[in-house]
Amino acid sequence: MPVACFLYTGGMRAKLFSFLQYLVGSFGYFGVFTVAILEGIFLPIPVDPFLFFAAALGMNVHFLVWVVIAGSLLGGCLSYLGGYYLGKPVFYRLFGKKAFKKGEEYICRYGAFGVFLAALTPIPYNITCWIVGIFRMNFATFFFSALLGRTPRILLVAYAGYFVGRIPWGSILGRFF
Repeated sequence: MPVACFLYTGGMRAKLFSFLQYLVGSFGYFGVFTVAILEGIFLPIPVDPFLFFAAALGMNVHFLVWVVIAGSLLGGCLSYLGGYYLGKPVFYRLFGKKAFKKGEEYICRYGAFGVFLAALTPIPYNITCWIVGIFRMNFATFFFSALLGRTPRILLVAYAGYFVGRIPWGSILGRFF
């Protein structure tokens, strides 16, 4: 069984999520940065909910955006390097042969645009980064595709959290309860 499948099963996911909440709650920006790096490398839980709630709970959203972009890109670059230097055997162990086959078809079809889409959408970004490293995509092409995709996604999630955090929920809910 691939390691990533193990993390998705049973109570392990809930324990992992609790640990990540602790990390963000206890270490602030450094915690969010760490979660962003881990999500880019291997983590089966996206950084989005942590980013959203960190912004909603009053962290400086402008600084938070830069922290998460840097962490996410660093994690993606580490995944790229993992694919580049460790190759298919480690990828198979982490994610399975089926994920590799799907990722290979995806990258062969879309190339750098596929990296952009994976960085922007729920397509698994970390798996895409590993695969383009395995296929030796030009690093600059990979990096700028990831940057162009991650930036709007992170901006959208962070500022959505920021604006939701500014809604006076007490006075709104007080009318009904």
